[in-house]
This record gives sequence, structure tokens and C-alpha cells, in this order.
Amino acid sequence: MPSSDWTKMSADDYHFKRCIRGRQLKFALLPRRCHISKRIIWLELAYCVTAGYVSGFADWVFEDRWYDKDEYLVARLKDLI
Repeated sequence: MPSSDWTKMSADDYHFKRCIRGRQLKFALLPRRCHISKRIIWLELAYCVTAGYVSGFADWVFEDRWYDKDEYLVARLKDLI
């Protein structure tokens, strides 16, 4: 089975991965926390992954998750994001 199989990740991560709208390398001017390592990202380049999905009747919800550059690369190679 591929590593992106839904049985190998939490339901929240599985649905987030299905709804990804964009990935950008951004400068974190405000302190952010890496979603994988929980390390604080501040005044450095990091990846911001945005997911969007419909909640309720027609309310769009956009969620951002920030990743350290190295953690993002490893997660992409493992097909977790």
C-alpha cells in the first residue's frame, strides 16, 4: 500500500491533505509553530500550506499549517503532506 494510505495517519491529517489549496515558501515575520516538530519558526523562511473546505451550508474555512523547511522536505518525501 502507498504511504499516503488513510490508515497510517490521523483523520485530521488525512482530510487536510485532501483539501490542500496551495503551498508557499514564506518569511515568518510573526512567530509560528511547526506542525510536525512543534518548534517555533520566527524570522526565517518556512512553508505555509493552506487547505480550504466547506463547513456547513456554504461557509468556506481556510486553515494554514506552517512547516520548517527541513521538516517539510522530509514530510513531502514520505508523502505525508
